[in-house]
Amino acid sequence: MSNASDAEKKLLSLANDFIVHHAQKKTENMLALFARDGEIHFWGTGIDEEGSDINDLRSQFERDFNEVSKVEISPTDTKVFATEKSGVVIGNWNICYQLNGSHETEILALRTTIYADVTSGSWRIRHAHWSVAYGAQPTGRSFSSKQELNIQLEQE
Repeated sequence: MSNASDAEKKLLSLANDFIVHHAQKKTENMLALFARDGEIHFWGTGIDEEGSDINDLRSQFERDFNEVSKVEISPTDTKVFATEKSGVVIGNWNICYQLNGSHETEILALRTTIYADVTSGSWRIRHAHWSVAYGAQPTGRSFSSKQELNIQLEQE
């Protein structure tokens, strides 16, 4: 991305900041990346993973982090499209995690979309979507065990 525009670089930096804070389980740092001047929107794979304000998002991240002892996002294919004041990051991201009490590492392939715009002079996320690229997940939980993933894949 050597010819990327300044806006694309800033947008990619915002996405990378999200990834770093996510691995550190720093909810408040992640929330600081989101717009606060109006409605935001996010959703995930589960039917109960959707919200439209910062408190919904906080609850989602806290649920995520309470389920795992370790979590890390690795982008495998990321594209950035931006204008001077708005843009989108899309891609496939792998999320590697260990459920609490487990020594096994699980990996989910996530489809990712992040829309951001310039708010009060800074890039802020206004819309985010992360979902498993296959299957579903248990309602009320953020991460599946390997056994649950195998069952879901076999049922398709």
